[in-house]
Amino acid sequence: MDQRYLIGAIGLTLLLSASPSVAQEAPSRFAETLESRRIIVGTTSGAAELALAAHLQAIGAVLYKAYWCPHCYAQAQLFGEAAFAQLSQVECAEDGVNAQPQLCQEEMIRAYPTWEINGQQYRGVQSLEALAELSNYSGSREFTNTSPSP
Repeated sequence: MDQRYLIGAIGLTLLLSASPSVAQEAPSRFAETLESRRIIVGTTSGAAELALAAHLQAIGAVLYKAYWCPHCYAQAQLFGEAAFAQLSQVECAEDGVNAQPQLCQEEMIRAYPTWEINGQQYRGVQSLEALAELSNYSGSREFTNTSPSP
């Protein structure tokens, strides 16, 4: 046996015996990597945000986004965590979680975020008030998250 392979095998054996959790750490590192490829929402949803998100979902509105986009991050913060999770979303970044870049290309998405509401596309961060108008939302507009800056 070649001495290099023997040394490599001994090193691997020592590494695994000294650190049996290496195999167990791999799934958590993978999860951390995936977590960094999604938008993290740090705001709380109010009743009006939740109702608007439910309305947008019900009428088939779609948010096209990319996890690395600061404007998409700002859009998410307007909704808050729970309401943002309710929205129909398409991840356009190829390496994002549940990515659908082909669909984004087919829909000719050229900017993030892009909303598709009633067959029309609207580019850029939209205020919740604007989304309510565009979607004919008739519920409460007492939105608690009103600053769309990234």
